[in-house]
Amino acid sequence: MKSHRTKIDPVTYYLQAERFMRADIYLRSSKDPNIMNAVGIPAMVISAFASELFMKSLFILERDAFPPPTHDLFKLFRKLAPGTQQLMHKLWDTSCQQHQEKTMREAIEKHTGQKIDISLEAALADGAEGFIKLRYIHEQKNNDTKFMIANLSMILKEAILELYPYFRAIDLPRPTDLRAAHGESPPGLSS
Repeated sequence: MKSHRTKIDPVTYYLQAERFMRADIYLRSSKDPNIMNAVGIPAMVISAFASELFMKSLFILERDAFPPPTHDLFKLFRKLAPGTQQLMHKLWDTSCQQHQEKTMREAIEKHTGQKIDISLEAALADGAEGFIKLRYIHEQKNNDTKFMIANLSMILKEAILELYPYFRAIDLPRPTDLRAAHGESPPGLSS
């Protein structure tokens, strides 16, 4: 969607990315397998879009220009500054070593019989068009969609906050009714 604005504001992209990231976290917070089966793919679509918006926010911050009109996360990543890419590699590698990530990856490898390349480039290449492919997964005859970047939006937010610390002052209001609905806030949404 083309904008008629002459000046682009990275904060608008950042806040919209934050909204989608929080929706994804909220959807994935259930421990009920039936709920996860129902919301898994929609949550991945939301995650992909949040990642796209965070990358576009970074692009705007680095170049003071409109971001490329693409949903392809790998293309967007390659347009980011080398220092930003290096930071993302560091944050990604740390994330991949967390117990929950390792456990999920091992379960997927066991189920599929295929080893997963955990490099950021491989994950981005596989999930580059997740926003498009996952929305139309029901139309695919041979479902070869891979999306191992569900936590990328959180890594991108962390990168923005590290590179542009003044973004820490930019925040959405904290949801107050989540504790009542879940007994506590889902991970990543605590106040």
